Amino acid sequence: MDCTNCSYRVKCCPTCGTSLETGPPLLEIDGNNVYNRSSTIKLSCFSNEEVSTYRFDDWTHSVNGIAVRRTKGKRSGKTSSLLIESCTFKDDGEYTCAAWNENNNQTYWSNKTIAVKVLDAPAVVQASSVDEPILTFSVLYYSKSQARVPKWFAYRQLLTNSTVFTISNDQTNISLDVYGIKIIRLGYCTNLSMKNPTSGEISVFLSNDYGVTEHHFHWKQGQSEFQYMIILLVLTGVIVFIITVGVTAVVIKIKTIQGMNAFKQNQSNTTRGVIYYAAPADENNKNVYDIASSDYLEPVDGETSGHYIDVTERYEEIDDRINTVQQYDDSNHYLEIDI
Repeated sequence: MDCTNCSYRVKCCPTCGTSLETGPPLLEIDGNNVYNRSSTIKLSCFSNEEVSTYRFDDWTHSVNGIAVRRTKGKRSGKTSSLLIESCTFKDDGEYTCAAWNENNNQTYWSNKTIAVKVLDAPAVVQASSVDEPILTFSVLYYSKSQARVPKWFAYRQLLTNSTVFTISNDQTNISLDVYGIKIIRLGYCTNLSMKNPTSGEISVFLSNDYGVTEHHFHWKQGQSEFQYMIILLVLTGVIVFIITVGVTAVVIKIKTIQGMNAFKQNQSNTTRGVIYYAAPADENNKNVYDIASSDYLEPVDGETSGHYIDVTERYEEIDDRINTVQQYDDSNHYLEIDI
C-alpha cells in the first residue's frame, strides 16, 4: 500500500513510504431513496478504500429513530446487499449498514444510513361502527403523503353532508404496527353518521397521489341488538358454569368432611373392650361376694326342736360287662343345730 491512498483512517509513513490502517472502514450505500408500492428495495453497502479486511453486521431498519427490525444482508466480498421484495408502507424508514475491522488489537466500527420512502396508497388501521346515540361508521387510516378527502357511499350512492348524513375528516395521531413494534404516526380519521338507516352496504374510498383504498361495512338493522344478545347469552353461560363448578366443589368438600368424621367416629367405637377384675377380699371387711352361701335354712325364732334334712336313698349301677355292683346307703344324714 503506497502513500497515494492515504485518508483520515489510513495514515502515511513518510520514512517507510507505506501506509498504516488506523480507523474504521469508510462506507458507502448505493440505492434509491424512493420506491413505489410492490417494487423491490435494493441497497448495497461497500467501501472504496484499500482496506485489507472488514466485516459487516446486520442491517437495521428504524422508523422515527426507533429500531423495528434487524435483517441480514447478502454478503459477497466487501459488499453487503439488502433486497426487500413487494415493499409496502411498513418498509418506509431509515436503513443503517454497519461494518467493523480490527487492527493492533483494536476494533473499529463504521456505519452508514440511508432514508427510504415508499409511495403507497392509504392503509386502513382500524374500522368500527356504533349505534348509539346515532349510527356512526369510523375509519382510522395512514397515508405517507397528503390524503385526499374521503368519499362515502351508502347503497352505492355518493353521500354529502345533509340533515340525514354527516361526514367529518380530521388528522390525528395513530398507533401503527410496524413489524410488531408500535409506532406513533400522524394519520387520519373519517366518520359517517346516519339517521334512519336501512340495511345495506356502506363504503368509503380513501385516496392519495399513489393509489386508492376501499373499505366496506355490511350493516343490517338489528345487528347490534343481535350481537348484544349473543354477548349476553355467552356471559350468562359463563356465569352459570362458574356457579355450577363452585357449588359442585362445595358439595364435594362437605361430603368429604362428613366421610372423614364418620370414619374417625367408627375408629373410636372399635377400640378393645374393657376387662374388669374383682378386687381381693379384705380380712377385716367382708364383702357380699366374699361370704359363702349356706346350704341350710336358718331356724325360725321359737323353734326348739332339732332340724334335719333327709337325704333320699341313692344308688348307682355300674355295668363293667362282668358283674353288676349295686350299692346303696340307707343311712340318714342330718345336722343338729344347737339353739
